[in-house]
Amino acid sequence: MQKPSLKISSTILCAFLLSACQTSPPNIPVCTEITMNRGWCINTISGDGFDVDDSHPMHDDEKGTDVTWWDARPTMILVPYWSWSKLKKYIINQCKQTGTCDAAIASWDRTIESLDQVVKEK
Repeated sequence: MQKPSLKISSTILCAFLLSACQTSPPNIPVCTEITMNRGWCINTISGDGFDVDDSHPMHDDEKGTDVTWWDARPTMILVPYWSWSKLKKYIINQCKQTGTCDAAIASWDRTIESLDQVVKEK
């Protein structure tokens, strides 16, 4: 399997950051791997946490289908949770500077805390 290039990964990350500065933050799952066949995710805004495995697939909005954790793994960009925390702070700072923050921004802290708890339990 070919590894994605750093240039492609950087481009995707930059596109995400730029879009975050212009709109409200998306309610998307942020996940951590429990085992190779099972993960746990939490939605960034709603704070709804959920398991992803063979019997609990995750919906892929791009394809419009449900995928298991094993199926989703090759398409994931893995970011350590401490890097995600720094990225989140940057996005919040940008939205404050542009005046696009809303009440949902505070829930991002809850998302990071929930991921931290699952990582500690592993």
